[in-house]
Amino acid sequence: MQQANDKKRSPLISVITLSYNSEYLMESIRSVLRQTYENIQYVIVDDGSKEFDEQEIIHYLDSHKGNNLREYSVLVNRQNQG
Repeated sequence: MQQANDKKRSPLISVITLSYNSEYLMESIRSVLRQTYENIQYVIVDDGSKEFDEQEIIHYLDSHKGNNLREYSVLVNRQNQG
């Protein structure tokens, strides 16, 4: 019973990955998904990359997320904001 109470007390943490033409994006996503902390919000923001496949990222997250990932967002700027 103690373990269930501990999960209720764990605050939500937000992890943000910023991307611009990053060759390491998938490595970063895999690293976040491997975390064991039980209450994670994940935000991925791409800033106008030439080759960023938003649907591929969403599919990967849906296919590989664990119970600890409470929510995620993938935000895309179509043009680089600098």
